[in-house]
This record gives sequence, structure tokens and C-alpha cells, in this order.
Amino acid sequence: MLHFSSIIHYCYKQFWRISSILKEIKIHRRLGLSEVERKTFHIPLGFFSYFEPKPKPIMERSIDYAFLGSIGFGERFRNWKHYLMTPPKILSRNQMLDAFRKVSDKFKGKVYTTGDFFESIEHQASYEEVLADTKISVCPRGTSYETFRFFESCKAGCVVICEALPDVWFYKNHPAIILKDWSKLPSLIEKLLNDEEMLK
Repeated sequence: MLHFSSIIHYCYKQFWRISSILKEIKIHRRLGLSEVERKTFHIPLGFFSYFEPKPKPIMERSIDYAFLGSIGFGERFRNWKHYLMTPPKILSRNQMLDAFRKVSDKFKGKVYTTGDFFESIEHQASYEEVLADTKISVCPRGTSYETFRFFESCKAGCVVICEALPDVWFYKNHPAIILKDWSKLPSLIEKLLNDEEMLK
């Protein structure tokens, strides 16, 4: 279901991308399609706002794994397409939450969900503090394939587990562990936390 939803979402994004390119060509008639593509430059998403965590050494952190963020859209951001199908972001994050329930109780996790993105950023200070004290940060996709959490978790010195990332220059040789199936999350978390050297 998640893969089907992602394909539909991808097609929807590509439709608007092609529409934008065609508008650009119409405005600059002398520019060909390849010229517009050549002038497109991907830049990192980066941090949502000022982000200066005080990370601890990995084995001194008290939280084994964490996710703090939204799992849905607030009513003000819902539109017609959300009623036709569940967006990939919500499908992915719900699968992640199901997987968290299967992680062994001997590990200390902090999973705090909010209603939407803007409710999440109201807790920026505690989010920064938690990441600095977390060994493994789980980073599911956002509305697009990318998420601020990826960059914030890297800066906080966490081990990052995320979904596949876009094939662009700034993700080449990134340090995260890519997970294609959230059902494998519990065994991956437990494997990492049971092997101090691997975690380091």
C-alpha cells in the first residue's frame, strides 16, 4: 500500500514539475527543456530553524531510540486529495509506529507524536535536547522524500535510520542506515543496541 501510494504521489509531483517547466519554456521561448533541467540545482533541506544541540558521547546517552514529530496533517492543511488516498508520509509514519511497539522493553525509547508539523515545532527546545541524548534517531520521510530530521539528527551525532533518499549530490555517501521495510525496524534497533562497537 505504501509503495502504491508513493507512486501516485510521485506522479502527482512530476505532473506539477512538468507543468512548471512548460511554463518556464513558454516564458523563455528560446530555452529548450534540457536547458531548463541544466539550470535546476538541488540544495540540502537543512534545519527548519536555528539548531544547536549539545551532543553527548554515544554510549553516555540515556535514550536508546527516538522519534518526535507529526504523523498527520492538521485539518487546515487537508485538501481533496487527502480524502481520496492516504499520503505516503502518513502511511510511512503509521508503519513506523507499529514497528516501535515490537521493540524489546529492555530498551528505552522516546516516541512523541503530534497532530501536524506546526504543532511539532512548538516543542523545538525539548526536541533538540532529546536528540542530543539519543543514540538512534528514526527519520521517516516527510511530505516529500526528505525531512529536516535527517540533517538535525546528523548534527546531533545520532545513528540515523531512514528511508531511501533522493539521488542528489549532497546525499552521496551519507552516514545513515537505509531501511526499505519498517517491519525490520525492531530487529535493526536491537541489533545496534546490543553491539556497542557497531553503534559507535
